[in-house]
Parts: sequence; structure tokens; C-alpha cells
Amino acid sequence: MMLRERGGFSQKLLRRQSNFLRVSAKFFVLISDEIIDLLRVHPIESEITPDGSLLKIYFYSSLGQEVVKKTIKKLLPKIPDFKHFLSTQMVLRRIPEVQFLYHEKQDKIIRIETLIERAEKEIF
Repeated sequence: MMLRERGGFSQKLLRRQSNFLRVSAKFFVLISDEIIDLLRVHPIESEITPDGSLLKIYFYSSLGQEVVKKTIKKLLPKIPDFKHFLSTQMVLRRIPEVQFLYHEKQDKIIRIETLIERAEKEIF
């Protein structure tokens, strides 16, 4: 959920989302030995509510939605560890609730790119 401020995106919120994604990726590298599927699934976007109460981390894998969903199931017990890791890596007023989600937009982006490539091949 993007926050708009007077005609533009809140730079502070965008910077926070980027920081959460960076810290998330760092955590997932640390636990990738325990959850091997993390080597095939990648966190590609994070979203924090303006009040900082909810952090959504979106995952994607070229192997498909089922692989991502299985990996997310394995990650759910790690949420308390992840929240602790966040508290050690970032200065936060409060630790947000965390949700791990499949990034459906990425599938749409890939489909659109594929359609554009096909159309270009047909034209040229």
C-alpha cells in the first residue's frame, strides 16, 4: 500500500520498504540452510503500512506458485525469529506483524512481457 503525499509518493515510506526488503533478504540467506526451498524462491517486494503495523513480504519463483506456497508454509514458524532479526537490524518504534505472500503481480508482468515479445516477432 503506497502512501501519497501532496501529489507524490512518500519518499520516506519507499525508503522504509526498501530497507525492510534488504533486511528480509539478509535473514532468508541466513536460514536458507534450514529451508532449502529458499534457494529457489526470492523475496522481491516488501510493503509496510504507513503506521508500521503490518509488513508484507512478497515472494516469487520462476518454478511457480506451488513452490512459493510450500516455502511460505515452511517459513511461517520462523516469523518470531524474523521479527527478532528485524529488531536487531533496524531501529523501529514497534515490530510489525509479518505476512509472507506470493507475488501475483510478477506473473502478470511476465505474461505481458511474453505477449509483447510475441507481437514484436510477428511485426518484424
